[in-house]
Amino acid sequence: MKAYLQLIRAPNLITAAADAAAGFILMAAVDGTLDRLHWLRLAALMAVSAALYASGVAFNDCLDAEKDQAHRPDRPIPSGAVPLGRAFLLGALLTLGALFAAMLLGQVTVLYVTLLIIAIWLYNGALRRWIFPGALGLGLCRFLNMQLGMSTGMSLRYFSVHNYPELLLAPALLGAYAAIVTVVSAYEDRPAGRSGAWVLGGSAAAMCLVLSGALFGVVGTAAGQVLLGVLILGLAVTLIAPLVRLTFASVRRAVAAAVVLIIAFDAAIVLGVRGAPLWLGLGMLFSLAPAALLARKLSPS
Repeated sequence: MKAYLQLIRAPNLITAAADAAAGFILMAAVDGTLDRLHWLRLAALMAVSAALYASGVAFNDCLDAEKDQAHRPDRPIPSGAVPLGRAFLLGALLTLGALFAAMLLGQVTVLYVTLLIIAIWLYNGALRRWIFPGALGLGLCRFLNMQLGMSTGMSLRYFSVHNYPELLLAPALLGAYAAIVTVVSAYEDRPAGRSGAWVLGGSAAAMCLVLSGALFGVVGTAAGQVLLGVLILGLAVTLIAPLVRLTFASVRRAVAAAVVLIIAFDAAIVLGVRGAPLWLGLGMLFSLAPAALLARKLSPS
């Protein structure tokens, strides 16, 4: 079971579900339905989001099996804990399950699930061979993932930047954040040297700018603004600290922390929506604890 949880990056599934939940709450605020939220629909969207994330990383490891045999033999597939064929089957079943659930939620949800599947395969196929196209590909996946959460209440009339800028700005900032983390992760295997230091320091500054954009452009309540402020400081420390000792392990830890902290970004969005249930934003924030615990338990020994 541990090997399968490692294969699907179990801690990161919480971040994917949080993206969808934040998008759902943003759309409900725009749509005027915060007082009558459809909780079953929200749960279904979060499950679809997590399933697509899990399928994407499973396929990623399938495609990397030969390379991981040489460079990361502790991963589930090269170690033999998860057979290659079974990992591919798991990814396929998760993809089909997400598509089936989307059909029950509506045509727009099916469209976004399809776009996400295409984006995932574009990244797994060609884009990840290069640092910046790969980063843009993963940023697009996160962008679409948050909009997947908006899909059940979506209409083209909402996407007027003049009337509802948050519906595009919040997913765009999330996508930019994910793209920056991806650039940093490319230096996990070659962190030593001046170029790695510049990338890590520049990425820390860029992330703080992205989150500041959320602070001034999306979040409207004091609770959300305070949480974003704390997150900005936390990320600055998380990414700048490895510069003291630029090693594979320090960069890898920084990347893992930055990914899990996507939950805090999403929680700040939810807490920043006036009229949104306070317990939902706090519950999302507190889910950082199980995500961090899972990350620690499932990290290679």
